[in-house]
Amino acid sequence: MDKTTEIIVDAFKKEAIRNLMTTAGINIAPQANVENSDLSETKYLGYTAVVQFKGCKTGYLLINNTKETAIYIANRMKENILGDTSNSPDLDECGKELLVELANTLVGLATNVIAGNHIDLRIKPTPFFIDSATQFKAVCKHTTYAKNIKININESHSIYLHYLEESNQKEKKIRIKKDAKLLVCDDVMSMRMALITNLNKLGFSNILEATNGSEAYRVYKEQSPDLIFLDIIMPEQTGDKVLKKIRETDNSTPVMMITSIADQKMIGVCDEFGISGYITKPITISNGQKKLTQFIELI
Repeated sequence: MDKTTEIIVDAFKKEAIRNLMTTAGINIAPQANVENSDLSETKYLGYTAVVQFKGCKTGYLLINNTKETAIYIANRMKENILGDTSNSPDLDECGKELLVELANTLVGLATNVIAGNHIDLRIKPTPFFIDSATQFKAVCKHTTYAKNIKININESHSIYLHYLEESNQKEKKIRIKKDAKLLVCDDVMSMRMALITNLNKLGFSNILEATNGSEAYRVYKEQSPDLIFLDIIMPEQTGDKVLKKIRETDNSTPVMMITSIADQKMIGVCDEFGISGYITKPITISNGQKKLTQFIELI
């Protein structure tokens, strides 16, 4: 297991354990069993949430439970959060909603940890659920590497996390000339200047600026830049909304998102519209060029 995969798997494992403890009141030892397994051993258990990711790695994380374990966790969450001790024998709507929230929280917090290690992993913000072995096999179809994590809750119940990696096809870099027209949009002047300084060091000089989302879209329409850098959290219009407007008529201009760790849940949303990657803050003299050249190739 390479270092990047190790960080990703460890983040999901730790957040799964932490969330079971905080939301369901289930005390679990931090040492979960991590197993290398053949793909044939990764089986549908009855209630599975699927988290899709791409970037430096492409694949899925599966949160895989038996229906009995799903009911057990849902009942513990009802008791811990709502004070409901009825112990439903089935997975009712309230239980399903709580399990969705558990998966969403796990994904959000793990994403922050992964981004904090400057790993370009774009995770879809909302997991989807599968309810048949056929759907499960379809998700696993193109997997080339699997790591299975078994988290023992008690003698009767365990959760399985399956990290499924597809063949690692590196995304193409943005091939661009030094005389290209670039647009940098961030409402914080120091962030704009840091990014522009690093772009200058790479040889770019034709750089436009915008300080909010509305201005960014206006400059884009008037100046037709060759590459756009968009902060996500901005006044007037957020970066994701500007991106959505651009993609209504233009699917070819490359767009890079600028994000803090707290904005990570939006990266999956932006990726759905179409981005070439994202750069995490802070952007400094020491790290800026390295971050940029992950995505940009001068021609």
